[in-house]
Amino acid sequence: MELSFLIIADAPEDLQPLRGWLAAFEREKKIQLSLRRVGWDRAWQALLMAAVERKRPHVSEIGSTWVATMTMTVGLAFFQQQLQAGAKFTILMAGAFLSIMPLLMICFIAQKQFIEGIALSGVKR
Repeated sequence: MELSFLIIADAPEDLQPLRGWLAAFEREKKIQLSLRRVGWDRAWQALLMAAVERKRPHVSEIGSTWVATMTMTVGLAFFQQQLQAGAKFTILMAGAFLSIMPLLMICFIAQKQFIEGIALSGVKR
């Protein structure tokens, strides 16, 4: 059995303590582990492409603000699989609409504040 990890780290030296722990875990559990390092500048792209291509690692380090977006991406990938298996396109569109619904609700609720902020930024007093 093999487990793959995607770790966000800028320098390879940042992973040295982790490599020691993983080597001990491999010896103890007889499981092969692969570790892929991605810098912060390419982390979002790497995680998104892994989710879209469905070649994602078993364990990924992600930023706390990315959790909701990654959850929606994986959910929509499920609908895409269903579409390829013969499901209707309308189901995929319904899933996409439901995933953006919270953002749309926030925009409609805060619409007045957005417009006031834009208007105030261009007015000289």
